[in-house]
Amino acid sequence: MAATPLTVPIPRETSPLRRALDRLRGDPAYQGFTLLRIGFVVLPIVFGADKFANVLVNWERYLAPWIAHLSPLSKLHTMHIVGVIEIVAGIAVAIKPRYGAYLVAAWLAGIVANLFSYSGYYDIALRDFGLMLAPSHSLDSPPSSIHPASASSIATTQRHAAPGHAPPHHRYLPRGRPRRTRTNRGEVGHPSAGLA
Repeated sequence: MAATPLTVPIPRETSPLRRALDRLRGDPAYQGFTLLRIGFVVLPIVFGADKFANVLVNWERYLAPWIAHLSPLSKLHTMHIVGVIEIVAGIAVAIKPRYGAYLVAAWLAGIVANLFSYSGYYDIALRDFGLMLAPSHSLDSPPSSIHPASASSIATTQRHAAPGHAPPHHRYLPRGRPRRTRTNRGEVGHPSAGLA
């Protein structure tokens, strides 16, 4: 018996880096996630390191007087402690973005409170307030290429799912009793009604 040549190409396993780069090229939501993650890693580390050098700005002028009076340290040393916390927050986002994001958001909330209590920096406080909203909602996990499913696609996925396996949209399935919805045929009923 002669061996027949293999005519079907064997799919090669792609590296995780290649898959990430391919996803980065084709998925705008993933591009936004990646940009935010890089920003919330790099910027706190850079600004935290600059608290020791004061190259970008003299950071002591942003410290509210009441905080300076509460601190047992001088303004300079208080800003050094702030710098260390910012560096740790940036590293936390790099290592564990799900938890680091909340650390950065809490830290930005403290900066907003500091700047709102000190006249003359309301514009910066408003900017930091907007930044505070981004990490907790954007860095929790990378966006899925699967958007919340409509009732018809959920029903289709359920019909084609293997027995004993949850369909890919399992987290988007309604909990409890199914909602009554209007189907594409104009009928009122179960979400899977009208799908044949």
